[in-house]
Amino acid sequence: MSQEDVAARLTRYVPLFSKWLKGDVAAVSMCLELFRTLHVWDDLIDKDKDVPDEEIHGVFWSVLFMLPQNPFYQKHFNTVNALMMNAVINWKTANQFERGTDEHEKTIAFILRGSYLDLLTMSAALIGGPQWAEEVGPEIRHWAHEETYAEYLANLAKETAARDERLARKEQPE
Repeated sequence: MSQEDVAARLTRYVPLFSKWLKGDVAAVSMCLELFRTLHVWDDLIDKDKDVPDEEIHGVFWSVLFMLPQNPFYQKHFNTVNALMMNAVINWKTANQFERGTDEHEKTIAFILRGSYLDLLTMSAALIGGPQWAEEVGPEIRHWAHEETYAEYLANLAKETAARDERLARKEQPE
């Protein structure tokens, strides 16, 4: 997924985020910025596509300057920080499993790689209570997991081929 696709997808879902987060603009903004940051981080690690400098600069600007000023982030820092740390650890484990050959590990990776989505359901709980999070949780998961396991495997194969090609080109002397 290109950076434009990620930005367009996230922007397209602002109304859903707003619904799930009961119109809390700071919470929506925080989730969007964190999701964008994680997508860029993933692209940089996967090495399957170019990430434009302006996107890298934008993410660093957001994380260093905008996010710390976000009132929702400030108020719920301990919860958000713990969730994001866990999501990153799970994502790194998923990456390790994805680069291996064990099919069972790939099924685990498919599950783990979406841990960052807990940020949406936890934010919904922080705003509207656990009953609200339980009410919107299924809708969040349907939205987030629209990619099937078969589609995931096909996309993973494309990503791996693109990364291998990019790395092979870098190793060629000029």
